[in-house]
Amino acid sequence: METCNEIFELLSAYLDHELPAVTCAEIEQHLARCPECVALERSLRSTVGLCHGYAPNQAPTPLNQQVRTQLFETYQKIIAQRNERGPS
Repeated sequence: METCNEIFELLSAYLDHELPAVTCAEIEQHLARCPECVALERSLRSTVGLCHGYAPNQAPTPLNQQVRTQLFETYQKIIAQRNERGPS
């Protein structure tokens, strides 16, 4: 697993412990050398923690879309910053 895009696609399943151990190890290796993905992982972990504080009928539908939009925008900023710096 080499790219931040691959990490982004699997991050939610990683945090939910839904991936095979070998895939988790690959993600952890990537996180060990990619501060941008670490920031995204921490942000997603925090967001998931906040969402778990709500009962299913408490979270309004717009919040769910808003959270997804904010995560995607954060991801785009991270990738743009990485592209400006060049390959690491």
